[in-house]
Amino acid sequence: MTNARFDDQVRDGMKEFALHNKPYVKAGAVIGITGLKRIIFGAVMAFSRRKIESFDDREQAKQWLAAN
Repeated sequence: MTNARFDDQVRDGMKEFALHNKPYVKAGAVIGITGLKRIIFGAVMAFSRRKIESFDDREQAKQWLAAN
């Protein structure tokens, strides 16, 4: 998510993607979400009720994924 840009279309696309791939994904991780992006990400995760976590670095994300 580092350097990613958000707008309403991206937010809506994330919601749709998170809902539709739910049967196929046990857990997910993203890296590099800060500021307003973190708030939007939290809203999308609450809406979709998915187990996707945000991390500051790749190693933390990989360790969490391996445990989940």
